[in-house]
Amino acid sequence: MLKQILMLIAVVTLIGFVGQPAFASDYDEVEYRDIRVEPGERDEDQDNYFTVQSNRVEIKVRNVPDAEKVFIGDLEATASGRHWIVEDFLLNTGENEILITLEGPEGITPELTIYIRFINIAAEDSSYIIADVSAEEQVIAFSGAIELYLGEENAVLDRGRNRLAEEQRVEINVYGQHFQPLLNHRPVSTLFEIRADDQDYTLFKNGQLTLRYNIDNLAAGLETLAVVWFEDYDGRPNNSVFVNLGGHIDPENNTITVPFIKSGFGFYGVYSVTGAFRDFHMHNEKLNWTSTYVKPLYAQGIMEPLFPHAGVFGLLTWDGREQPITQGEFATMLAKALALPVDELHAGYRHHNLHLTGASDPHIEAALNHGLLSGIPVGVGNVLTREQAAVMIARATELKIHNRPDIISRIVGRVFTDGTSISAWMQPHVFAVYRAEYISVEMDVEQRGRFIFAPKDLFTRPQAAETIHRILQNINEQQAE
Repeated sequence: MLKQILMLIAVVTLIGFVGQPAFASDYDEVEYRDIRVEPGERDEDQDNYFTVQSNRVEIKVRNVPDAEKVFIGDLEATASGRHWIVEDFLLNTGENEILITLEGPEGITPELTIYIRFINIAAEDSSYIIADVSAEEQVIAFSGAIELYLGEENAVLDRGRNRLAEEQRVEINVYGQHFQPLLNHRPVSTLFEIRADDQDYTLFKNGQLTLRYNIDNLAAGLETLAVVWFEDYDGRPNNSVFVNLGGHIDPENNTITVPFIKSGFGFYGVYSVTGAFRDFHMHNEKLNWTSTYVKPLYAQGIMEPLFPHAGVFGLLTWDGREQPITQGEFATMLAKALALPVDELHAGYRHHNLHLTGASDPHIEAALNHGLLSGIPVGVGNVLTREQAAVMIARATELKIHNRPDIISRIVGRVFTDGTSISAWMQPHVFAVYRAEYISVEMDVEQRGRFIFAPKDLFTRPQAAETIHRILQNINEQQAE
């Protein structure tokens, strides 16, 4: 009888042991090795400590088959096979203490604590998630390597429907894969991808983007620095669709700042633009003198090459003459150089050739709105004469214009041997630009002290580069005073 009683007690005890959940009352039985943090590295000495370089991680808990629910922090994990997973767990910079709770059939809730240290640096393949841009006044990612300012309550918009997108998340990724630099562009910063959850999402208004450059990688002076935008092509930067954005340089902090337009999602990096185009050495280096003007304007995004992938800037025609400039291109150069306000930038950055295609551009609209082309037969693709260019320059730079036609006509006649060929209403603008030394003129070798303006000759791309460079130089000198 005693033997039967002892056997019954043993069976009951065994049944109770078998029915107990794997994580029973002592949660220490759950191995910290069964917790994974990706991407991340586990501490060699402490299994519950992890180090990561992205503020978004995936956390997995495995080998808890009897669990009915698993909570990681405040988030309920999703069951997937033998794993319980939270795919997007957002971290703060520094150490994050995270409580993991396991709920079983008996209501038992063992708790484990893990620690994840987020090191905020722009490391290869790192990512930084802005969970809700509408709640962010300013976003700084990766320890100053990139700063995206979105203003207050700047939410992602579902383009075309004029309503808020379901997801207000923006992701900033470090593009760590090999990327072939552009011709004439030397990378001097990390390449970042900025994207929303949907390629059609856009922001309500423009923001501002600041990137830090590595001064040790400069190929030339600071005037060659530019932020370059690349179109997103299936998660990769499109080497064929890019725009030189230029940028405002802060040499004290080694940063450069550009506007972030409403649909400016894509890839951004800082490049030292060398501008080693073949034009400077063609026809016995006929235009080598222009490199001083062209290179910085190209770097700043004020002037674009006609054939960037062929290494030709487009300063000469096929027979060695200086390439004429179009109204659209020169209007765009003036608008960009003088930062004429635009109502709204176009839907997105796209590389287009204003000189050849006559494509519309918001900067042309700005030039038209400011009256730069008033009185001139307008056609974006029309070539420009020197006297027409003088009118645009005088208006853009707000030079003082004499309002006495009779007096200015006599003055112009004394200064220029071809003064009578200058259109009467354009003479005050031509003289103002001449006095400001914004357009180069030739001395008439037959009449000492007098010059040739050649008003009906075509204004050329090399001349335009020299003019814009002089205007910017004059502005910088005035600001320095």
